[in-house]
Amino acid sequence: MTGTRARTTPSRSPGSRSLHGARNTFYARPESWGTGVGRSLMRSTLSVWAERGTRAGYLWVLERNTRGRDFYRKGGWRQDPTAAPSGSGPDAVEIRYELTGIGTRPGDSAPRARRR
Repeated sequence: MTGTRARTTPSRSPGSRSLHGARNTFYARPESWGTGVGRSLMRSTLSVWAERGTRAGYLWVLERNTRGRDFYRKGGWRQDPTAAPSGSGPDAVEIRYELTGIGTRPGDSAPRARRR
């Protein structure tokens, strides 16, 4: 397995509503980095969220994970300025990212099969 997209849960963020999603885990093995696996997993996640009516998503990424933070930024995620960093120590500080407009951007929804 080169990557995994674990279950999606309601946002753990204060004030979250039912139309918000949150990623629990999102990993691609290092040997698959740069192959498109991560983008494919993200498209799949956004497609499921869009089909469920989710319009905004949140995720937490380790502050020191510059590769991960760059990946999310390239996908349109932005650091949430309203959320204070979280974590249990200096090596575990997490930064919250948000993505809005899910389902309104090209590529967020999976193509539907055509009926005959």
